[in-house]
Amino acid sequence: MTSWVQAYVDQGKTQGLIEGEAKGEAKGEAKGRRDMLLRLLRRRFGDARADITERIRTADIAQLDDWSERILDARTLADVFGTDRLH
Repeated sequence: MTSWVQAYVDQGKTQGLIEGEAKGEAKGEAKGRRDMLLRLLRRRFGDARADITERIRTADIAQLDDWSERILDARTLADVFGTDRLH
């Protein structure tokens, strides 16, 4: 392989590793926040219902952070997740 081709291949591998690492870190961060939110909910309200667990499983980090902050003042699950969404 010529040196410029090898350099291009190496650059692609490096970029792929960087992107893969970033995706892995983001997934790990989201999982940690999901786990923490579930622990907080369990401590405050008991085991989460399946529909709540599913919402948490599919939420993005911003939503998880919002719900986690709401727990501090929430009296009910509806206070955390919004009354219009818990039917």
